[in-house]
Amino acid sequence: TAKLLAEVVRGLSFDTELMRERASEGFIHATDLAETIMQEEGATYRQAHRLVGLAVREALAADPGARDVPREILANAAREVLGRPLQLTADRLEALANPEEVVQTRTGTGGAAGAAVEAMLEECSQRALAHQQFCTRERQRIADGEAGLLAQARKRAATNSAQVE
Repeated sequence: TAKLLAEVVRGLSFDTELMRERASEGFIHATDLAETIMQEEGATYRQAHRLVGLAVREALAADPGARDVPREILANAAREVLGRPLQLTADRLEALANPEEVVQTRTGTGGAAGAAVEAMLEECSQRALAHQQFCTRERQRIADGEAGLLAQARKRAATNSAQVE
């Protein structure tokens, strides 16, 4: 499986411009926005997701091609759901709408940030090397066992042959 996957990966190419374009579509940052509203505004999970869902629906109603929630629509949704405006700054909201910045916040194990991916690749490389070394040792152990068994069989065969004569 690892060899097959290595061949698949070896042939991959990435259209980073298309990836960047697609990452900006479809309110991809909605979950991050809701999470930020929970963490920085003290909203509950339900309130944050309701607020963001309402804001996205309103943004799409105002502009079916919208890719982001205008600040005023978000503010209105906050007043309706939380009963107060949000304290998030324009810079903070802009950062949440930037897929590249959002990816760099994914620093945990298995995350998409560069450092997290590098750490995972290093760990996988170390595990693959350990597996390869284990397989090499086991193959040698089996070969040594087989050689010892054949030597014993030859010795017994020679002893039995000598006794028959």
